[in-house]
Amino acid sequence: MSGLPAQYIATRLALFRAQRRGGTRFAHLMHNAAKNLSDKDIAALASYFGQIPRPAATAMP
Repeated sequence: MSGLPAQYIATRLALFRAQRRGGTRFAHLMHNAAKNLSDKDIAALASYFGQIPRPAATAMP
């Protein structure tokens, strides 16, 4: 999630909290992790992860 826009991250976390986001067989892990997040928690997490630069792509040898 690092380097993505904060609003994008916040929206995805809110969807996981509401169990309306899935996509993989591991979605249940995010549902469980997000279920007790408050709106303030989501905003803080989104702000934090949104400020971390995206990792640079590594070249294949």
